[in-house]
Formats: sequence, structure tokens, C-alpha cells
Amino acid sequence: MITHLRGTLWDINHDTVIIDVNGVGYEVYVHHRVSKNYPQKGMDIHLYTYQQVLENDIRLFGFNNRNEVFLFKKLLNVTGMGTKNAINILSSLDPADFYQAILYEDIKTITNIPGIGKKTADRLIFELKSKFADTIPERSLLSEQRLDTHAILEALEALGYNRREVYPLMLELEQKGLFSDSLQDNIRCILQHKGQRR
Repeated sequence: MITHLRGTLWDINHDTVIIDVNGVGYEVYVHHRVSKNYPQKGMDIHLYTYQQVLENDIRLFGFNNRNEVFLFKKLLNVTGMGTKNAINILSSLDPADFYQAILYEDIKTITNIPGIGKKTADRLIFELKSKFADTIPERSLLSEQRLDTHAILEALEALGYNRREVYPLMLELEQKGLFSDSLQDNIRCILQHKGQRR
């Protein structure tokens, strides 16, 4: 099993790169956020990889770090999930954002990913939520009893805020114990702290 490659960036194609390692060229499928970090051709490159062995094909998929490899493997174990949609997910969201979307059952964020419809989003949440509960750092686990995450996000979106923009602040304020049982107070708290950081 090939777990990583370190070599020279030899060629760049639409969704693959070729890495020369001691005279041997490896074709690696990559997601969009990997391609944003490419060095120039002829420069050194290091990618973590997952090797997929099929009956008639062997492919290498490249990632920025081990967390992405871990998520990619988990996605491939979801019923009906192929490599194309798994790559689309990693192209659209980093693992932390995807974990949060699953834990909060954030259908809107998940269905914004190309190729992921409502049924697939429901399946991802159903099959992954319990598995991810022990994966996310403790500070990322908001109390579902105290915090109506969906209502907060919907209200802030109605005010013109992007949910990805307010997620980190929401986590931070919850960790500091600044939220209450009041939806209005929690929204007011987020807006107040967001205004202070402009």
C-alpha cells in the first residue's frame, strides 16, 4: 500500500498530477484544494495518498494531510458513495467543516457540494454521524439540548451571513459558556461579537 509520495511535480492535468519519484512517474488523482497548493513544475511535492485496488484498475488519490485520507476512507464506506463524490466533498469542505455539517445535520451545506443531493446527504448523516461523534475535538461538540444550531444558522442567513462564516464564532462562544437557552440572546451574542471583530 502506497501511503505517501515525495518527489518532483512532473505534470499537471485536469484532475491528476504526475509525480516523479526516482525516475518513476506516479499518476495521482487530487481534489481541488490540493491543486491550489501545487508548487511549480519541477519543484518538490509531497502528498499523502490512498491506493485503491479494483479488479481492472489501480488508482492513487492524493491529499494534503492524514485527516483528509481518514475522511476519504470513511466516505468510501458509505453506501453508494464512490470516489467521485468523495473527491467532490473534499474539494468543497475541509474535514473539520464536513464533520460539523454532519454533526449538526446541516443539509444545506452538504447539498451545496456538487453531486450531493438530499437523499445522499441524508444517507451521509445517517451513516456517519455516530462514527464522527468520537472524532471531533471536544470543543466542537455543541450541546444539542442547549443550542438550537439550525435555528441560529437560519436566522443569521436571513440577516445575510454565510453559515461557514459564523460556525467558528459559534463554536468559540459555546466553548466559553456565553450561550444561554434563549435563541434570541444567542443570536444577539453572535452578532455582538462579530461586530467587535470587524
